[in-house]
Amino acid sequence: MKIKLIILDVDGVLTNGKKYYNDTGLAQYKTFCDKDFSAIKKFRSSSCRVIFLSGDKNINESIASNRGIDFYYSRNKCKSSFISQLKEKYSVLESSMCCIGDDIFDFPIMEKVAYKFCPKDAVLQIKDLCGSQNVLERKGGDNVLDELYDVCSSRGLLEPFVLKNFLKLDKNEKF
Repeated sequence: MKIKLIILDVDGVLTNGKKYYNDTGLAQYKTFCDKDFSAIKKFRSSSCRVIFLSGDKNINESIASNRGIDFYYSRNKCKSSFISQLKEKYSVLESSMCCIGDDIFDFPIMEKVAYKFCPKDAVLQIKDLCGSQNVLERKGGDNVLDELYDVCSSRGLLEPFVLKNFLKLDKNEKF
């Protein structure tokens, strides 16, 4: 079955997991790899929906909004509780969902979807859940989504890439 929905944890996947806090204790800065946003467009150009599912709304929601990516806030909620909502909104089953995460908070949702991947610096429990063939070689924040795209594409899990769609997506972003 082809992947139709990519569920992305943000911190530790799109970032290296480090946050820079201001004097009020709020995260003020994070570092993202811009090539990961190109990889998101590749997924979307291959007929996949892409969403962010994160417990940190402060920066991640704005990043998602500027890139035209749906954002789901999971602070104080088990991430797996979003499955029924995602199934309904995107008309997909767990058998066509893919999740990439790196930390214990990602375990419940990753356990329920058909395809699960993690960066090489994920916690041991997530690596074990993914299995060695789905532990990527890059660390979180180090262009890990581009590697994920290549792995999924080479395994035949994606519809063909459409360059015209990719270029159109790029024009619609505000950042």
